[in-house]
Formats: sequence, structure tokens, C-alpha cells
Amino acid sequence: MRYRSTNLEKRRTRGDLTEAYEFMTGKEAISAHKFFKISMESRTRGHRYKLYKKNRTQRNRFLCARVVNPWNELDEKTVAVNTVKKFKRMNFGY
Repeated sequence: MRYRSTNLEKRRTRGDLTEAYEFMTGKEAISAHKFFKISMESRTRGHRYKLYKKNRTQRNRFLCARVVNPWNELDEKTVAVNTVKKFKRMNFGY
């Protein structure tokens, strides 16, 4: 029996999306505005928590730059759940 593991990139993306969910929903003590530029428009494609990258060319490998594209690809139903456990279950099958 072989152990099937995920690669580092998938694990990092999974952790980044979970952290972004906690920031955006207020489950983390740190404000999301500290890391992300958040869309203030009520009409956006996808879901209401759209993120934009800040203009920091040196820090492209940090969480705030890595998570923007995968986060914006999520649908409204996934982002609107009320617990971290449900968010993980909907995205990653936990």
C-alpha cells in the first residue's frame, strides 16, 4: 500500500485559502484590509469577497499575492459558508 501525498504547492494553496477565508469572515483577529485590497463593489462576478493584488512587486511569494487568483475562482456558495470546517469540506473534501 502506497501513501498518496499531495505536493507542496497544493498544500500551500489549501492553507492559503483557509487563511484567506478566516481573514475575510472575521474569524481571525487580523483585519483582511491589512493584507488584501478588497472590492467595494456590490456587483462582482463570482462572489462578493473579490480580492485584488496590491502593487508590491518584491513580495509576489507572500500570502497576499499567492491567494488572490485561487480565491477569486471560488463560487458564492463556497465562500458564504459559516464555519471553517464547512469551508474545508466544500473545497478539499475533508
